[in-house]
Amino acid sequence: MTIQNSSAKTAVVFFSGKGHTREIAQRLAGEFGVEAEEIEPAEHYSDADLNYTVDDCRANRESFDPQARPALAADIPNVSGYDIVFLGYPIWWGDAAAPLRTFVESVNWAGKTVVPFCTSGGSSITRSVSTLSSLAGAGEWHRGIWIRAHASGEAIAAELKRAGL
Repeated sequence: MTIQNSSAKTAVVFFSGKGHTREIAQRLAGEFGVEAEEIEPAEHYSDADLNYTVDDCRANRESFDPQARPALAADIPNVSGYDIVFLGYPIWWGDAAAPLRTFVESVNWAGKTVVPFCTSGGSSITRSVSTLSSLAGAGEWHRGIWIRAHASGEAIAAELKRAGL
């Protein structure tokens, strides 16, 4: 898939637990000259919630429960007016962070091109794209882009080019 339609309206939407995905989303949004919009949970994640070394931390409980749908803040990003949506998130235990399940199921993806991008300590993006596109049930889903935390604008541009975008 190549995205070359300069008249297409592009959005960058993301969830970030520890700030790594936020940083990448803001840099990516800069590449397209748009503002990044954040998916915020109704109950924000504390450091303890994101302490993956504790078996019962909130992120681990949600990750291992495929039915978990964390509530989102009332103002979720509205992507209805966009043709292309770059959708960013961290990988938790090999899949998209749990708030993405809630968000993806709340949006009508019909007619949209979705380009997932993730930050991860080592897991690939493949499983998360499969999960999210299945939950969405519509849209044209790109294979996704794995971006290293703290990547420069040049590194992000190189990843976009490598991915054919």
